[in-house]
Amino acid sequence: MTMVVEPDAALRVMVRGDAFTEAEAGRIADRYVRVLETLAAAPDTPSHRVDLLVPAEHERLRRDRAEAVRPVPEVTVAELLADRAARRPDAPRSSRRRTSGSPTGN
Repeated sequence: MTMVVEPDAALRVMVRGDAFTEAEAGRIADRYVRVLETLAAAPDTPSHRVDLLVPAEHERLRRDRAEAVRPVPEVTVAELLADRAARRPDAPRSSRRRTSGSPTGN
């Protein structure tokens, strides 16, 4: 993708069709325009404050995050393992035992 700014004219975007679809090129151009508009409106804006996402992407991220939230039980790892062992009494158990106070058995 090549972007050319022509003085006193416009922004021209040239896209290789084998590298980007028209939709992808449009999304990249939308982001670029958004950054330019933000910086033109507030030139003192620190770069880390420039929002690169378009509104639809913010909405999708909010929706995806809300769908991904799952309740986490307030139990210890030992309690989780004991519960798992109780539900699967025939599951193989680890036969490795520590022989000294160190985690590696040395």
